Amino acid sequence: MRIAWFSPLPPLKSGISEYSEVILYHLKNRAEVHLWVDGFTPDPVFYKDFTVIDYCSTEEVLPLLKKYDAIVYNMGNNVGFHRGMYEIFLEYPGIVILHDYVLHHFIVGYWINKKAGLEGYFSELRNQYGPDLEESARKALRRKTPLWETDEVIKYPLNKNLLKRATGVIVHSEYVKMLVKDNVHDRVVKINSPVYPVPCASLNKKGDDLGLPEDKVILAHMGFLNPAKRMDTVMAVIAGEESLKKNIFLLIIGGSSNINYRLEEYAKSLGISENVSFLGYLPLEEAYAYLNCSHICLSLRYPTMGETSSSLIRIMSIGKPAVVTKAGWYDELPDNCVIKISPDNEAGDLKYLLTCLLSEKDAYKEIGLSAQKYIYSNFSTEEFVDGLLKFVSACRQFI
Repeated sequence: MRIAWFSPLPPLKSGISEYSEVILYHLKNRAEVHLWVDGFTPDPVFYKDFTVIDYCSTEEVLPLLKKYDAIVYNMGNNVGFHRGMYEIFLEYPGIVILHDYVLHHFIVGYWINKKAGLEGYFSELRNQYGPDLEESARKALRRKTPLWETDEVIKYPLNKNLLKRATGVIVHSEYVKMLVKDNVHDRVVKINSPVYPVPCASLNKKGDDLGLPEDKVILAHMGFLNPAKRMDTVMAVIAGEESLKKNIFLLIIGGSSNINYRLEEYAKSLGISENVSFLGYLPLEEAYAYLNCSHICLSLRYPTMGETSSSLIRIMSIGKPAVVTKAGWYDELPDNCVIKISPDNEAGDLKYLLTCLLSEKDAYKEIGLSAQKYIYSNFSTEEFVDGLLKFVSACRQFI
C-alpha cells in the first residue's frame, strides 16, 4: 500500500510532529510511505528512510497524489503548521486524522493570509452557520471582541468543509466521534493514540541533579501554553494561600506564541516568581527528567477544543499522577487513573488537592501507578497502525 503522509515533522516544535514520528517508525514497515512537506526539511537522521516531497517547491508534483492508495492529512488548529496541507486537501481530499475538533482559529489565520482576508472568514461563518452568526461576528469585531477570542468557538468549530470532504476521519476520543458523526456518518473511526517511547536514562535523574528544592512539593506542566491550560488559575491558587506559597514549586515546560499570555509577568504580580520555573521548550530527554522528579503533573484544559493530550499520555506512561479537567477526552479516562477537577469549582478543587499534597507528597502515587498500567494496556503504536491500515482499506470505497 502506498500512502502520502501530510504532517508537521521534527524538527518543527509540535505535538503532532512527535506523534507522526512515533507512528511513521512503525508504519514504514507495513506500507510505502511518502512524506509530503511544505517547505521545511525533516530531521535527516530519521527520515532518510523515506521519500520526501516538498509540494511548495513546485505544483507539478501535485498530480502524483492521484497515484496513491491513500492520502492521510494530520490536521490541527495551528495555521503555521497546517495551512499548506489544508489547501492541498481542498483539491485532493483524503483521510483526516483530526487532532483538534475546533478549527476556528486555524480558519481565521488561513483567511487573514489570503487575498480575501477576513471577508473569507465571514463567508465561511455564513456558509456553515448562517447569516445571523456572520452579522454577530462582524459586530463583535467592531467592538474589538472578535468571536475567535471567546469560548464561543467551541459552538462554531468551522470544520464542516473539512469533515464533509474527507474520505474518512480518524479521531482519538468518543467525545469527538460523537461531535463529528452528523458530518461524516459512517466514515469515522476512533483509534487510541500511539504510546510514546520513554528515554529510560532520563528517569534515573534525581531532583538534586536538576537543582530542584528538596523541601517543596513539585508540580509540573508540559506543553504549549495558552489560557485554556489554566496555569493562571494554578498560580492564583498558590499565591492565595500562604501555606501553598511556602511549600509549592511549579515547573512549566513549554512556550507560547500568544503575546498577551504573559505568565512570567503574572507570577511576578502575584509575588510568586520564586515559586515558578519557566523552562521553555526542552528536549524530550530533559523534559522527562523533570516530569519524573515531580510529585504531581498538571494537564488541565478548559474549554477543551476536542484535543487528545500527548503530554498527558507521556506523563501517565511513566507512572506520574496527573490532574485533569473533567471535560472531553480527559473525562473518558478512568477515575482511578487521573485526578479530575470540575471546571465549575476549579480553584476550590485545586486548593484542596494541593493542600493534601502538603501533608503527604506521595498522596496520589497509586493513581500514577494505575495510570501507567492503563496506558500500556490500552494504548499501542502497533495497534494504532493496524487500525489505521484497516480503516484506509475500508475508506477506499468512498473515493
